[in-house]
Amino acid sequence: MSRQHSPNPMNYQLHGVASSSSAGPNNNGNGNGAAKAQQQRAKGLAPGITASAEDVKYQTKYKELKRKVKEIELDNDKLYLKLLLAKKNIRRMNLERAILYERLAAVPPTPGRQPQELPDHDPAFPAQNQINSQDMTDHAMAEYMHAHPNARVVRGPDGRVVAI
Repeated sequence: MSRQHSPNPMNYQLHGVASSSSAGPNNNGNGNGAAKAQQQRAKGLAPGITASAEDVKYQTKYKELKRKVKEIELDNDKLYLKLLLAKKNIRRMNLERAILYERLAAVPPTPGRQPQELPDHDPAFPAQNQINSQDMTDHAMAEYMHAHPNARVVRGPDGRVVAI
């Protein structure tokens, strides 16, 4: 945004002085009109100085604010990059977790170990078919479990499905 300077009031005062001193009744040739013109010029100078001082004040304030905005934008850019890196790391870790879960689910049999050594099911955790039989009351859940047999169902304390 560019700042437009206000017109110099001194120019307007000088034109007003010249027209009033030449056409006014006080111009009788004795120099009294020249003294009045000098006084009016002095009065006209003060607002011009004040206006330029205000302009300088506004310009310094503008530069200060512009500098602050640049600093804040720079800080925002740095924080945004940190946020992007954090999101990227979260995506990478989620992918690693999914891969590890897949590897854990497909543990190959250990050489020298008999498959009968492992219990068929853990009594603390119900078998998958028991979970599926409980879910058959919800038609949408039954369809989803049929389409995704390896999906894990997490139930809340009241028995409702919290997450899949």
